[in-house]
Amino acid sequence: MYHCHFEDVEHVQMGMTGIVFVRPTQDGSSVGGFTKFAYNDGDGSTGYHRHFAILLNEFWKNFHDGDRDIQESIATDYEPQWFTLNGRCYPQTLQPNDYNGENSGITTPNPNYDDAPDRSQPNSSLVQVNPGERVLLRLANLGYQQHAVQLPGINLHVIGQDASLLRNGTVDTSYRTNTLYIGPGEARDVLFDAPGYSALRPSGSDGRGPYNVYYFKNRDWRRLSSLGAPGPGGAPSGMMTEVRVYQNDLPDQEYVSQTYV
Repeated sequence: MYHCHFEDVEHVQMGMTGIVFVRPTQDGSSVGGFTKFAYNDGDGSTGYHRHFAILLNEFWKNFHDGDRDIQESIATDYEPQWFTLNGRCYPQTLQPNDYNGENSGITTPNPNYDDAPDRSQPNSSLVQVNPGERVLLRLANLGYQQHAVQLPGINLHVIGQDASLLRNGTVDTSYRTNTLYIGPGEARDVLFDAPGYSALRPSGSDGRGPYNVYYFKNRDWRRLSSLGAPGPGGAPSGMMTEVRVYQNDLPDQEYVSQTYV
């Protein structure tokens, strides 16, 4: 993770953050049936087909209002009203990226440039996969609160923590779980195997065809709201996105967190 180290408490809250990951030298070699890996594992155990990076954070309205008005905020009063994945709340987490020809449609007028459209949250959190694919999630928390996130219906395999492979010499210390606890400043590297598509499961359809939907979300219902209120139609908001498993094959991923909507 990176963030500014000058007045960092202010700048992290203002969104000057991001994820940095270093690709292993093993990438491009065929090991264990994979050619892309989270780590130099030597055995292909961290191999994957698709790769998604998601940054967890919170947004405290009082801090932003105080900063605008040149007023001090008291950190012990911290009580965020929005909980975000890649800077967005559900359902905007499902909108496409704002690069490589994709367009989220999420814009705000920038008064410094004659109200030209400003795409200030360009990264989607939508996870689109084919059945049977192994998926790598790079998760990092640069908020000030611990978060517990889940992906009900899909088992999670934690293979890395804070940029280190979970292995003690030759002993595998990775673990499987249905709930991830990620504290402030912490990161997890997580693999999961996409289940098969079934018309009997909860599903939807978009421009790529029918899909099953699994919700990657905060387990705390209070963090599935925005400004204390649910999303459109009473649906959840806040720290949630979707994992979509498609009936029709998606093309190979060309870059991290690519979206196809």
